[in-house]
Amino acid sequence: MRIGSIINGQERNEDNRTIHEVKNPFDGSTVATLALATEDDLNDAIEASHTAFEQTMKKCRRMNGRIFCGKRPICSQNGKTNSSRPSRRNPASR
Repeated sequence: MRIGSIINGQERNEDNRTIHEVKNPFDGSTVATLALATEDDLNDAIEASHTAFEQTMKKCRRMNGRIFCGKRPICSQNGKTNSSRPSRRNPASR
């Protein structure tokens, strides 16, 4: 199995890329082959993330120092979420 980087929804997995084999520590067999990212891939990924952030933020609105995307605020002035409800993802916060 050969795996490449996925940037902006497209896999970068050309044959001319440097590869890294992932080995099973138990028997030394090759589990996967990774096509390593290049500097251009990194720059493309950063550019794609900036574009996605800008497009997402255009859909949001500010009100009283909070950022809303939908009905719930996603961020307050101090950068933390403004929710009194415990997180569903972290059982320790309950």
